[in-house]
Amino acid sequence: DATDTLGGAAKNLADSLSGAASSLGSYDADTRARLGAQAANPVTVDSGVVDITQAAHGGLAPFLLAIAIWLGILAAFLVLPGLAWSDRRGFGMATAVAFAGAAAVAVTGSLAAVGALQVLVGLSIANVVALAGFAALSALAFTAVAQALVALFGQRGWLVALLLLAVQAAAAGYPYSASAMPAFVAFAHPFLPVSYAVDALRGAITGGSWNPLLDTAMLVGTLSLGLLVTLAAAAGTAMRRSGEEGSMRSHGVETGATA
Repeated sequence: DATDTLGGAAKNLADSLSGAASSLGSYDADTRARLGAQAANPVTVDSGVVDITQAAHGGLAPFLLAIAIWLGILAAFLVLPGLAWSDRRGFGMATAVAFAGAAAVAVTGSLAAVGALQVLVGLSIANVVALAGFAALSALAFTAVAQALVALFGQRGWLVALLLLAVQAAAAGYPYSASAMPAFVAFAHPFLPVSYAVDALRGAITGGSWNPLLDTAMLVGTLSLGLLVTLAAAAGTAMRRSGEEGSMRSHGVETGATA
């Protein structure tokens, strides 16, 4: 009857399930422990420190600070001469006096910008002393470059310095890395002082890994080279002036003798 049929079907189902269970393999103790731990904590989180100074987006502040220092120097040379000539000064003194005046303006402006970043903007700075030092060194190096260009080309040197700033802004590594730059800009990148200024300022602001010795050496080298070029230009100008004055005196003597 129906009861016997239902009982037989239930017995067959039980026998089938028992046979299937016995055919399944079993896990050892280590496997069961591992699967249990994974089931209890299916997602793991690995944390670490990412050095943002190695990324192209390492911070806009150092880039803008370097550009602001350069623009401040250009503004100074709009009113200050590249060489401060006078009757009592040789070419060396003319170079030194002009550099000292422009450098004083540039360093003061750079330190004021650092103070504004910390006080007015509220930027978190890892090493304020290093930032102030590299801002001042960058100002000195940029002043030497701008002075050399003005000494060589006169007021046209100011325009050359402005064009050089545009190239350096593109080659400074912001907002894209050096590998993404056009070939010419990527080639110029390691030879331009703003690149090392931005790197040094970024390292001082963020406290990440950077090479302060390399940045210092390149900025000091830029400062020295700029001063040497200015001295050479000043010496050439002094020689031309001396020759012109000698020619004028000779012309005056000849005119007096003829009279």
